[in-house]
Formats: sequence, structure tokens, C-alpha cells
Amino acid sequence: MKQTEQSAQETTVVILCPPRAVAMSIALAKDLFWAATLIAPAGPHRVLIASTDGEPICCGGNTYIDADCGIDDLQDTVDLVWVAGVWGWPGQQTAAIESWLARAHDAGSLIGAAGTATTLVASAGILDGRLATTYPQAAAAFVEHFPAVNLEPTRALTAAGGVFCAQGINSGADLAVSLIERLHGPRVAASVADDYLVDFHRSYRVTQVEFDAARYHGHADILDVQLWLETHYDHPVQLSRLAAHFSMSPRTLTRRFHSATGELPTEYLTRLRMSVADDLLRNHRLTVSEVARRVGYTNTGAFSDAYLRAWGRRPSAIRTSAKGGNRAGDR
Repeated sequence: MKQTEQSAQETTVVILCPPRAVAMSIALAKDLFWAATLIAPAGPHRVLIASTDGEPICCGGNTYIDADCGIDDLQDTVDLVWVAGVWGWPGQQTAAIESWLARAHDAGSLIGAAGTATTLVASAGILDGRLATTYPQAAAAFVEHFPAVNLEPTRALTAAGGVFCAQGINSGADLAVSLIERLHGPRVAASVADDYLVDFHRSYRVTQVEFDAARYHGHADILDVQLWLETHYDHPVQLSRLAAHFSMSPRTLTRRFHSATGELPTEYLTRLRMSVADDLLRNHRLTVSEVARRVGYTNTGAFSDAYLRAWGRRPSAIRTSAKGGNRAGDR
């Protein structure tokens, strides 16, 4: 029997572990990404722990974690590399890992890092000129060592050029689930979030990490508005009805939303729609008109114009370039 495209899909996630790795950062990533494979469409899916040489990783507190392989054993295309945190500052012993990480990024792998792991990513040179965040206590040293990186240490999450950073363990869990959605889709991500992150109360229907980052403002009422928009972006949204739904006047909603997020509600909604549209165009076999309908546009021309303003080219150009490309290349 012929397999469908979805059932034939396979993914490889590598948890890259430096010497003196933070054991918790390895175990949490392994558990979350492994849990996703249990409910994802048939693969095969692999979640591998990789050390420099394939030997067990000596973590803080003299804890040892077995490796599945060494970095030289990883010759196939890797969908995602999750970099484990490290105790202290990366030294010369991480040079081989940094070199492999740079090659993986060049080959199209997504890169995720939380907390001190972001220093390893920066050491690999793939954050130069890009937005990043890091463990707050390491921010001053980070700026000194990596002046070419656009560090925003107050942001919980950042995304730039296929490289994703989180401040620490909690935001790292958010980041992991967002990346699970990129690999396996929203149903799998939501299930993992519901089962393992029950105290986070967050929505994972939207894959774009920059929208996760925009939620860390502490205004519960505006967070409710954001989550509503992320659930209803595929429907017509009128500011007056949106405000009434949350028992505010349009003026009050606009003022409070802008104060919390730095954007107007309409700007946030458009950015949300364009971000989802870009993901659909690059990673799904949908026509431009189908994508337009899925993100709330009844007029394909208006959608095309909005996409052009957001991304600098027409959606038809993305659809043409995505045909025949593999998943890593399309990213």
C-alpha cells in the first residue's frame, strides 16, 4: 500500500551536549521531543543525544548521561539541533561542537538554545548580526564576548534566521513546544503542552516564536486578547467587536494593547496572519488563494498586497520557489 506524504515523513532531532552540560537541559529537551514522537504521524522519528566523541557526558554534580552518538556519526540531514546548556563559559574543548553546529546551520537545520546554551551558538558564529537573548546573569559577559550579536536580554524568546533562543528553563520549555509544532504540527504541540506544561497556560497553535516572546508582558487581560486573536485570526476581526468581547472600548483596548506589546491590535493581527501565511506557503502544498482563506482574507489580491508589505515579495514567488524543495531547504 502506498504511503501518504504525511505518514512517510520522518524527523531527526539532535540534543547537542558540550562537556560540563547542564543535565536538566538535556533531560527536559529529551523528554519533550521524545513525547512528541509518541503522538506524531508515523515517521520514523529520532531524538538523539550527541556528545563530542560519543562517550557519556559529564554534567554538573558529576552526573553522567549516556550519548547515543558522537557528532561525527551525524551525517544525515538533521531537522533540529537543540543545544544543551553548559556550566560556566564555553572553552576550547567546545571548538569541535561549535564547528559542527555551524555546518548543521548552513545545511538548513533549525537551531534551538536556552539559557547558557546561547553562548555556544554565538561562539559558532551563527548569531552575528542577529537578534538573540540569553541567561540574564550571563548578559554582560555575552555582550563583551559577542559584540556582533544583537542581544536583547529582557526578551524571553527570540527568532532570527532559523536560530531560536530562550532565556532559561521555563521559556526554554515554551521554545521547545513551539519547535515541536514546526516539526509535527499544532495538534502534537498542543498535546505535549497540555500533558507536560500544565502550569504554563499558553497557546501553541501559532508556530512563530516571536509571538510567544510578545506574551511576556505581565498584562493578563491583554494576553487573553492575544490568545483570542491567535485562535480566530482566520475569521474577520473588527476592532469594535473585539473590544466589546473583552468589555473595553476600542480606544481603551488600543491603548492598553499598545502599551503591553508595542503594537496596535490590527498590527498584531496582520503580523500574525502574515507569519502563519509564510509558514503555510513554505511548508504545505496549498495555493495562494487557499492560504489567503486560511488566514482570514476573502480577497486574494488584498492578501498578496499585505504579504508583499510584510515580506518584500509576493506570495506567488514563495509558492514557486517552494515547489520541489525539501523541508530543510524550504526553511
